[in-house]
Amino acid sequence: MTTTSGGLAFVVNGKIDGNTRTDAPTQVMGGLIGAALHRDPRRALVIGLGTGSTAGWLAEVPSIERVDVVELEPAILRVAEASAPVNRNVLANPRVRVTIGDAREYLLTSRDRYDVIFSEPSNPYRAGVSSLFTEEFYRAARGRLTPGGIFLQWLQSYEVDTETVREVYATLGSAFPAVESWFSRYQDLILVATAAPIAYDADVLRARLAQEPYRSALSGAWATSGLEGFLSHFLARASFAGGLSGGQPVPRNTDDRNVIEFAFARSLGRATAFDLDRARTLARQRNEDTPVFSRGAADWDLVRPLRVSTITADGVVVQAGADGAAAAEEKRQSRAQKDFLEGHPEKVLDLWRERPWEPVGSVELAVVSQALADAGDESALPYIEKLSGERPVEAEALLGQLRWRQGRFAEAADLFEKAYMRYREDPWPLLPVMNRTFTIVADVAARDRRFAERLDAALAQPFAVLLLNEERLQTRYKVATYLEPSKLEDAIAALEPHVPWRKGLLSRRAKLYETTQNPRAGRARRELELFLREESGSAASPATPVENPGAVSEP
Repeated sequence: MTTTSGGLAFVVNGKIDGNTRTDAPTQVMGGLIGAALHRDPRRALVIGLGTGSTAGWLAEVPSIERVDVVELEPAILRVAEASAPVNRNVLANPRVRVTIGDAREYLLTSRDRYDVIFSEPSNPYRAGVSSLFTEEFYRAARGRLTPGGIFLQWLQSYEVDTETVREVYATLGSAFPAVESWFSRYQDLILVATAAPIAYDADVLRARLAQEPYRSALSGAWATSGLEGFLSHFLARASFAGGLSGGQPVPRNTDDRNVIEFAFARSLGRATAFDLDRARTLARQRNEDTPVFSRGAADWDLVRPLRVSTITADGVVVQAGADGAAAAEEKRQSRAQKDFLEGHPEKVLDLWRERPWEPVGSVELAVVSQALADAGDESALPYIEKLSGERPVEAEALLGQLRWRQGRFAEAADLFEKAYMRYREDPWPLLPVMNRTFTIVADVAARDRRFAERLDAALAQPFAVLLLNEERLQTRYKVATYLEPSKLEDAIAALEPHVPWRKGLLSRRAKLYETTQNPRAGRARRELELFLREESGSAASPATPVENPGAVSEP
């Protein structure tokens, strides 16, 4: 396992195969899409345990009696155990049964039948994995479904050409007459395959999505809510597969002619030829971008801005209405979210003051709240209060930012202390909001030693699934520079053994360790000397610094 800004991740043969937080939109919602669309899901099968999020959240569905998981690598059980904060403590759930073995063998030999099957193996270009994308595998999966059952296939839409995507659609379509298209993350497709078209009842679906675990899953993994938030991830009806092929024959991927594995390998590392936005535009032009409802309706004017917001929550900048479909107001909101991601709340504020709009959903609430808070504008308070119901950590952090800008440093210290303590348990706050707190907290600590002591304690423990861990540790170091040497030594020791390669930190570390006779004093001195030699040798051509609004500056 390793850590990234997005939290714990697991590495298989040198490649990250799953991240607890940044992959949660797929791992949490991939299975729940099927459970939400099924009339009455009772049993589910998950191919690939990973972080355990798919199985853990499926097991929380009230009607689910059992979730079977087939995982090839026993070591992944340790990943799921460490990922408990995002997977509802999956391994302790009596409804979940994990089998270590081969998924194809399991499907061919098992007598069990399932209402929902979700296949989320590794990338198809990796040796052997494309055997879980063949016609034979899909037919075996269909044979294990109950009448009305739903099979879901994760498929990357990055580093892949359009022809390969067409081949996956054609192969899946050879076993399932109806294949709908969804996306879980901006570049992750979820293909929803059934024997007959899914009947959409808007009233039933709306009521189901308002219940747990769907409500919490939508809020956490997709940063959205309700039927419209759910449908913001709908891409195209089943008829779209024919449009994608252009009416031309497309080869199928089979066990003895595995065209997908080699097609993926050829396109890996190149600029992707498959464009998800272009596919969405094609579906809209063909009037296939909405499901057909047998009863009730959805507010599609609300779906469109929620789609932009849920992609923003992934940290991806999206140009709303690139095909001309979005209204001018929606484009302005999309521009504001772009500025939010790029760390420019002052630009968001300019847009807001030019023509204020009512924020739609939790992401827009965070965007507007941060812009107003960063200006010290008390009118941020009503928006922060609205946000606090579903996303209390973000609300406390944004209120702390507001009080900091207003010079109310004691209140700011209290709010950041509370936010960080909650963040140890809650993995779902937006990363751009939490990342921006670190420079503010360092400034608050500089105002009063008492603030520094409290904030040092708040930063001493890791956040849930080690989110923003490097940023946390470096901020703790900066806060500790205002405290006694023992606190500073603790903060620097927490950065070992890979201490950030910065002159101020390396120098302070070497001097402090020598004074305290720390066992690492010799190494600290040698690393400082090495840095100074390298600095002297490259002084003639210094690198141009890149501004990062969320980074912690060196004291």
